[in-house]
Parts: sequence; structure tokens; C-alpha cells
Amino acid sequence: MATEDPPLSARAEAEAYISRDSFHKKFTIPSTADHDELTFSYCDVGLTPETAADASQAPVIVFHPGLFASRYIGVSLDALAKHLGVRILTIDRPGFGSSTKVPVEKRVDIWVEMVPLLLAHLNIPHITIVSHCAGTVYALNLLYRARGLLNPERPLSVLLAPWVDPQHSKVAIMQAAQYIPGPAYSLFNGISRFAARGMMTTVSSSEAVFNAFGMGKRSEEEERAVRSWSQENSLKLEKECGLSTKMQGALQLQTLEHIFAETTAGSSDEARHCARKSAPGSWGKADDYGVFVKELAEQERSRKENDADEASVTKLRIMAFFAETDHIVGEGGRKYVEKCWRSPTNEFDDAFEFSAKTIAGSGHDELVVGFDVWKEIVAYIHGSETQC
Repeated sequence: MATEDPPLSARAEAEAYISRDSFHKKFTIPSTADHDELTFSYCDVGLTPETAADASQAPVIVFHPGLFASRYIGVSLDALAKHLGVRILTIDRPGFGSSTKVPVEKRVDIWVEMVPLLLAHLNIPHITIVSHCAGTVYALNLLYRARGLLNPERPLSVLLAPWVDPQHSKVAIMQAAQYIPGPAYSLFNGISRFAARGMMTTVSSSEAVFNAFGMGKRSEEEERAVRSWSQENSLKLEKECGLSTKMQGALQLQTLEHIFAETTAGSSDEARHCARKSAPGSWGKADDYGVFVKELAEQERSRKENDADEASVTKLRIMAFFAETDHIVGEGGRKYVEKCWRSPTNEFDDAFEFSAKTIAGSGHDELVVGFDVWKEIVAYIHGSETQC
């Protein structure tokens, strides 16, 4: 959904806003036997050491954006994070921004290697993991393989409109994408940049790309509902976070200019990765969500058994949020995710707590900046969820 041109004054203010150093940070990990030296670009927003004296006490969230998204999602989350009292890191995955491109089959492994190194570099001991759509696979691998990164007092991982293998979601357009020959995905980045540029917003990435090809478009009724939800959400951001609706629109347009001024070559690998056109096993521990949940439950039980004070171990919390209008995950994907995480025999109740909610009126991409969604997430992090 294209945004109307904002006043020139708002555009200039937005450009100054986006040019801040917090949106253009870089970090390099050393070479190993498996890879050369690798650089990653990231943004660091909300209550950061540069903006708040007490930033060291602020909870830290590592956000994993969806397909064709980038660290620039932080532009839309900055004011929200400040208002809610958290710090959010969003890192460009390989082939986006200044992040070094890597072989598609190594994307997940390198991600899980890099994130703990970046956190150590920033002196961040614990985090909350949040993901959207295509970021789900990376987030689940980080959750399992770097479980110690979670805050031991409030361990939490959040799934926003989580990506689901089309064989389980049964979404027709996603299933069709799996029939595209693997080599053809090398064209995805160039075609998407041309076709979707006029349709994308800062947060509207996954659906916009498919819509540009005439796939998965919303009905008029759905479009009206999502537009109404987005307008209401924008007004909440204006009222609660002090970010005017004009500034929000200006930031979206200016952010797109920055995204496309940098490389998005990694989108071809992202699409190939999501469609399982890469080498078997490239999804790592998340290769099968049903198996993943069972193995995670076993890992959580082992953690509790190995803790000297077993009774003091806080149970892992998994929160899932779904959009009411979603042609990427679909109703089939939602049911599949809930089926994996919930057991009819309650066999996971001792290992973790799972909750799921569908946000009325929201769309797949718009969910990312949902004020009430983030408010609920942060309320749990702060231990004040009963007040929300």
C-alpha cells in the first residue's frame, strides 16, 4: 500500500532521523576454518547507551525481520522502543545492507555464530528473541542453540506471523512458489526490486513482493479492514510515542530510499531458503517444527534437572501473534504452528508455556509495528503483564 508524499519539511526531518548513527552500525566477526571474515550491518534503537543514561538496565530484544526486510525496520520501532523502555537490535542478514553475502546453506549456522559475538561486543548478557515471518527459522535456531542468551528471570521468544513450510500451511501461492526451479530464484532480487518498490513500506515486505506479481492480493473488504487497523495503530503511535502520522509516512518513504540504495542481493537467497530450494538441512534445528518443539522441550527439561535449585528455574515462555488477514501464513499455517506447540496430552506443560493470539483487523506485515502487540510483549519482559 503506497504512502502519500509527505510535506517537504517532514521529508527533511525524516532524512535527518534516518541518518543517525544508530541505524548504520557495523560489526565484523573473524575468519574461521568455515568462513572468511564477515561484516554485518545492524541498527541499535530505543534505550541505547547513546540515548539514555540508564540504558544498561533496559531489556534488550533481538528482532529477526521477514523476507526482504532489513535493519531499517528499526526506524519504525525506535520511538516505540523508547516509549516502552526497551532496546532493540535488528541485524541485516547476509546479502542485505553491508552484511557479507554467504552461501545459502550456511546462512543459519553463521547467524547463530554471529549473534552471540555481537552481543558480547556490546556487553549485552541476555536478550529476548522476537521474529517475523522468514526470520522465524533463524530465531528458532538461535533459541535452541544459544538458549543461555535468554533472560533467566523472564525467558521469552516471540513469533510474529511465523513462516510455515507451504506443505503445512497449504497456502496456494506459497505452494506454487515451491515449483519454481531453483536456479530461477537467482532472479528474485532484481525482479522484486523493480516490481515491488512502489508497493512496499518499511514494514510491508513479504506480502508486497508477492502482491507485485499478482499473488495473494487482499480482497477489497480485507484491504479496508487492514487499512483501518493501520490508521488506528498509527494514531496510537502518535499519541503514545510522540511520532506524528506525517512523520511516520515520511519515515516510510525515506527508509525505502535507504533500503534500495544498499544491496538487497540476499533476498534471492532468502526466497530460495524459504521455499526449501537450498541444500537439505539448511533450516537447521527448525527443519521440522514438530520435531523442533519436542527437542526444545527435552532441552528445557534437562536445563531444569541440571540446575542446583530446580524450583527456581523460570519456565520458558513462547508467544505467537497472528494477523487476521494473512495470505503468507494463512489459517492453515496458524493451525499448524499451534498444533506443534500445543499437545493434546499436555506433554509440554512442564517444559514451556505457549500462548497464541490473532490480532483482529491486522495484516501480515503490518503486525510488525502493532503498538498493542509490542506493549504485551514488553509487559511480560518487565513482569507487568497483569497490568495490560
